[in-house]
Amino acid sequence: ICTGNSIGKSFIIGALAFYYFVCNVSDDPDESTVIIITSVVFSQVKRSIFANIKHFAKRADKYVKDRFGEEYSFLPKDFSDSPNTVEYWFNELSYIMGISTENQNAISGIHAKNLLVLFDEMQGISEQTFSGFRGVLQSGLAKQILLGNPTLPNGPTGEFYNAMQPDSNYHRIFISAFDTPNFIETD
Repeated sequence: ICTGNSIGKSFIIGALAFYYFVCNVSDDPDESTVIIITSVVFSQVKRSIFANIKHFAKRADKYVKDRFGEEYSFLPKDFSDSPNTVEYWFNELSYIMGISTENQNAISGIHAKNLLVLFDEMQGISEQTFSGFRGVLQSGLAKQILLGNPTLPNGPTGEFYNAMQPDSNYHRIFISAFDTPNFIETD
């Protein structure tokens, strides 16, 4: 997804992560679900994206209570965090992990039947860093979503640039800042 600034990428990533996790998580050990969320700025992962995941969980809990009159918790356990990671563990095999791209080796050896890797601010992730994530993308039903701005710090190079080309193997979505309510036109 290639977008402008301030259109709600963190909101979108939080929504995608919550939806994918709730739809795929299971107690069955053969149905493990793992979501990895990364960005060049870890505070973006922790304060924005994981905050949105918590927001969606609380709204879903409230919806179930209001609609069906029953208490339910979509994410019944607390998030844990350290200086470079934030995590939510459903069980021993299924979890959501947020890490900075500086810590790409933290995902070595991760395998899951349902694996989703979300890259935020992909335009700032170097090819070398992105290649560290390629190994985990070979497992199970691995999916990846790249989100970023068309401003490329190193010019037209790298995985994000290549992904946005018409002949790439990626499904491309472009959202113009002019098409969002967050854009304010100046004189």
